[in-house]
Amino acid sequence: MRNQVVAADVVRPALVGLELALASCYEDLNTIANYYLSHDWSPIEMVEYEFHLHLERTFAALAIVLDAAGLSETRSDVATAWKKFLDKGLTKTEQLYDYHVVTNDAYDLLRDTIGALGVLVGNHANAYDQLQAQKLEELLRGTANLVHRRGNPPMKEKDVQDVMNDYLGVCFNDYVKEPVIAGGLKAFRPDGGVRSLKTAIEFKFVRSRQELNTALGGIFEDSAGYKGSADWVRFFSVVYMTEPFEREARFKSELVRGECFTWTPILVNGSAKVDDEEVDAKPRRRAGKPNTKVPGRARTRMPEDV
Repeated sequence: MRNQVVAADVVRPALVGLELALASCYEDLNTIANYYLSHDWSPIEMVEYEFHLHLERTFAALAIVLDAAGLSETRSDVATAWKKFLDKGLTKTEQLYDYHVVTNDAYDLLRDTIGALGVLVGNHANAYDQLQAQKLEELLRGTANLVHRRGNPPMKEKDVQDVMNDYLGVCFNDYVKEPVIAGGLKAFRPDGGVRSLKTAIEFKFVRSRQELNTALGGIFEDSAGYKGSADWVRFFSVVYMTEPFEREARFKSELVRGECFTWTPILVNGSAKVDDEEVDAKPRRRAGKPNTKVPGRARTRMPEDV
């Protein structure tokens, strides 16, 4: 973007839309990469079609922004490169098996140009950071599946934490366990966090609706303790439920009502080991004691709010 005056007031508000469009391209490319790198040769025509569509839409939006921002030379350069990509196949990819990477030239051009625009207008939340944040959320939403893959159902919160610490540590170089968040009277320690994204993570393990309510109260307390930190400004609470006790939307509405605006809840359902203490605590019917239930009468209770 040589010797061109950038209309920052035009570019800055448009960047969010460009980065979201780019994120759709990234998701498609990641899906294609999973096919190739796992040697799964199933038909992926629909994914490639969507990838082509998202690339074209992102390019069209980028061209409009470059024109509006007065970056006509940059727009011309991008259009010239784009025509070459169209000639050889817009969705054509290259597999780098040694590095477990699949690349696409058209996506790389869009990513680099949008990233450069962010740098020019002083937008620090660039496309790369947004994609990393998206990657983090996708990983956390897959908690139940990742735990299941270990073949050892969890029995407590720490079991879930240990599994996810392994995955998060591999996927994010600056992931840390139990970072310290200084408070006015005491320090707080979330279960983990990604420093570059300023995002902290809490895990909850619940076996009943009552425990879910307790977990919600714990988030309210955590929110008060973490508030005001400059190093940690976004928070995820991953709630591992042994049964689908509640919908995520309702859980989130409670957080909003409690003004926990920087918290994103993720509710997942997964299997769990039976707690031996819980089994021992259950009352057992003594041998020979008759069943006193009246035949044909069903036990009833008030339904939960929906």
